[in-house]
Amino acid sequence: MPHELGSANGRAREEAARGLEQGRPEGAITALHGDLLFGWAFDPARPDLRLVVEVLLDGQYAALARADQWQPPEQRCGDGFHGFSVQLKLSWLQQARQITACVANAGPALAGEVSLTDGLRVMGWVWDPLDPMRHVTVRAYEHERCLAETIADRLHPALIEQPTADHGFVLDLPWDLADGVPHHVKLATDQGQLLPGTPITVCHQPEGLAALVRRYCVPGSGDDHAARNLMLTLCEHQDRRAPRALGFSQYDDWKALHERPLHLGERDSRLRVGILLYGDGDEADVQRSRESALQQRCRPHAIRQASGADLLTAIDQLISADCQAVMPLRVGDRLAAHALDLLGPCLEMPVGGSQCPVCVYADCDQDDGEEGARNPWLKPAWDPDLFFGLDLISSGGLFTADVLRAAQQRLTVDPAQGLPLRAHSLLAQWHLLLAAVVAASAEGKHEIVHLPRLLYQRSVSAPASPAELTDEAEIRARQLALQWLAEQLSPGARVESCPRYPGLQRVVWPLPADLPSVSCVIPTRDRIDLLRPCIEGLLCQTDYAPLEIIVVDNESRCPDTLAYLSQLPARGVRVLTYPYPFNFSAINNLAVSEAGGELICLLNNDILIREPQWLREMVRELLRPGVGAVGAKLLWPNAMVQHAGVVVGIHGLAAHVGNGWHIHDPGYLGFNQVTRRYSALTAACLLLRRGLYEEIGGLDSMRFPINFNDVDLCLRIRERGLALVWTPFARLEHVESASRGTDADPAAAARSRREEHHLRQCW
Repeated sequence: MPHELGSANGRAREEAARGLEQGRPEGAITALHGDLLFGWAFDPARPDLRLVVEVLLDGQYAALARADQWQPPEQRCGDGFHGFSVQLKLSWLQQARQITACVANAGPALAGEVSLTDGLRVMGWVWDPLDPMRHVTVRAYEHERCLAETIADRLHPALIEQPTADHGFVLDLPWDLADGVPHHVKLATDQGQLLPGTPITVCHQPEGLAALVRRYCVPGSGDDHAARNLMLTLCEHQDRRAPRALGFSQYDDWKALHERPLHLGERDSRLRVGILLYGDGDEADVQRSRESALQQRCRPHAIRQASGADLLTAIDQLISADCQAVMPLRVGDRLAAHALDLLGPCLEMPVGGSQCPVCVYADCDQDDGEEGARNPWLKPAWDPDLFFGLDLISSGGLFTADVLRAAQQRLTVDPAQGLPLRAHSLLAQWHLLLAAVVAASAEGKHEIVHLPRLLYQRSVSAPASPAELTDEAEIRARQLALQWLAEQLSPGARVESCPRYPGLQRVVWPLPADLPSVSCVIPTRDRIDLLRPCIEGLLCQTDYAPLEIIVVDNESRCPDTLAYLSQLPARGVRVLTYPYPFNFSAINNLAVSEAGGELICLLNNDILIREPQWLREMVRELLRPGVGAVGAKLLWPNAMVQHAGVVVGIHGLAAHVGNGWHIHDPGYLGFNQVTRRYSALTAACLLLRRGLYEEIGGLDSMRFPINFNDVDLCLRIRERGLALVWTPFARLEHVESASRGTDADPAAAARSRREEHHLRQCW
């Protein structure tokens, strides 16, 4: 069963007071009990009117309710009969992620929401109406046993319009609840008040469906064996598509269950691996690392320790000892006992049917000092842009001897800063070698791959996250190497530390003297309150001269909007008309066909310009070889992140990254502050070459008129081998779909479902 959590009752009273002050319809969702949803809706301007409420599941219409029922005293407004209740289908709730409500016929949204999340992690928000600045403690109980507690002091997007938004919480339920038995959990405040929607029901198998099949289906022969294998395959697909949320507080239990060593099989690696110990540490640190190397199931061929500042001699000794691959192991760090026998075969398997990788890197975590682990770095696939921001390779990387030898030769021919490689510090030597390996990969000469297994453990004194690196010597060594690498890829590029996080780096790629022209395309319909700030920001606050602005008017009726549009041509803004039903894809395709710029920037009319250099930052990224499109960091008005890239596959479709981050948060592993590649980007602000847009046929106006057209476009760009880059250094404000609204009516909901079907069918 999914978790169920609603807003606190105090929110209803606060919203009622605000509605009375502003004289517009107000209301709130107050609870979900089983399949019954409760709330209230009231129009202070017409207190005798009984409003009709639309209930939405994941933004799609689900039910209507008349607000004419009795209200509890704490929610009382008007004559006390403006409450509503509605029964929802359990099958709908099991498929949905969020319940919201609004006054019918495009009325205002009601306060609160019910999040339906699957897993051992409960998320929501709560505050004390008598003391709004206090951070409430939330506790979870099963019977009289307190399972867990947390403080509601996190920023939460649902509180976007409130004076303070830091009343969200994340509560991690204990791992022992994942025993396959239903558990009924109550959520209460520190004053003993139950939260709406409680109790929640939790029922999870710890290892997923595939583990159950392995446990209870005895392998047979012939057709039975084939049927079992087919069922296992289906189960594994289902487990991948239905991930369970789990807090990092349960990390040790999860790791013990899912990261057990595999049995040695027929394809064991025969690769001769040498272990390279490097870095500072006392004798106990050296011994800890050496013992982990000696305890490998596939024993290392040789072990050498770099002494002083001479890393290269140790590498040469390993290669001379006939080692075919080298595992750098920082003094104090440890390898999992099965690290080498899992990493080794990866260097012997061709990638894409062509060449074998020269480097494979694994995930890692950190010693907690008490024989446990913490702070796992669950790394993404190889991303050369992300590499500039932070180093995810050194902790858990295995390199072929050939590529390390070639890297030395490359640096000897073209040494960084005019100095021989051996003249640099030990750390600088390592980072320069790593940069040379990446340079060869960027030229298409070699492949770097990621193995998603936890095989390396950082020492207890290591930084918890790349964003927390503060060692000045390490930072200088890495910047030196990255500057050399950036110059190899684009002369004139410079490397600098990210603001607020000196351990994270960014590359300022050079711009040509003659900037390419950009055509900025903005669809709109009425909503001059959104359009005017957007256009004025482009005209007056954007530091990019060769800019063409094209506004496409989709049947605006507001006199003020029409008057403003009529003034724009005199200011150099082109205004096109699209006198047909709203079709985001067709509107943008029309504008691009009329555009004169070399580059196209798709831009929503609800985008506000925060910083003048935003477009320059996006152009810097797009002009690099191999980049197909660039996306920006989009923020809500309260500085919470609305878009930090799009990941394809979430909920079987696609979803934005970073919605729980603040503008200055580092994000997981620092991802909120560094440039990186994603599987898709939003068209709310998307920059790409006009030639590429036309070559791939633009946005698909037939299959994706409203939704997922940007995801489809991005996937077609990636099919051509081009990267989709997100940069946090182009920051804009976005009020998502403010002028279009939601897919609430039945026709729009049906159209949205068709688009979802088409996305799954196409991709």
